Amino acid sequence: MRAADAEAYRTRANAEADRDQAKLNAEAEAFRKRALAEADRDQAKLAAEADAFISTTLAEADAQAARVRADAAAHAERSTADGQADANTALADSLREGNQELIAASRIIEELPELVGAASLGIAGSSLTVLNGAAGVTAARPSRTHRGLPGGRFLALGAPHAAGQVPTITFGSLGGVPDFFTM
Repeated sequence: MRAADAEAYRTRANAEADRDQAKLNAEAEAFRKRALAEADRDQAKLAAEADAFISTTLAEADAQAARVRADAAAHAERSTADGQADANTALADSLREGNQELIAASRIIEELPELVGAASLGIAGSSLTVLNGAAGVTAARPSRTHRGLPGGRFLALGAPHAAGQVPTITFGSLGGVPDFFTM
């Protein structure tokens, strides 16, 4: 082989090696860009899926909270209705048994706003002393002239004697013959 042929072969081999190296470098760069693009795409997809999962989870939690609130409100209404029904049943049973005290107390409680309104109209402009129950009446009788209490009408409110009893209401007169009315 001659030197010129060897030189031509070496030049051709170097040119082919440079071409192959350039081709491999281009392919490697294309692969790197594709891999980075796919990674960016996958990352964007995963971020979107994570955002969707978060939104869905929060929506489900909000819906669950709304259901729990609605259930609690319904339970409270049912409990209130059940309690009112039990109270109505107890009242009906008592009324059926002829419990006159309960009938009277229930009726007075129902009519109390109207009674107080009518009573206030009846005593408007009059001299009225409010005493503390029977003790107030007892204390006021002997000393009314000494304390300057009027000899007119009085209203005494007594406390209930036991749980569940209605307070007593007494109307009367401090002078002369008492005209008492006790409830």
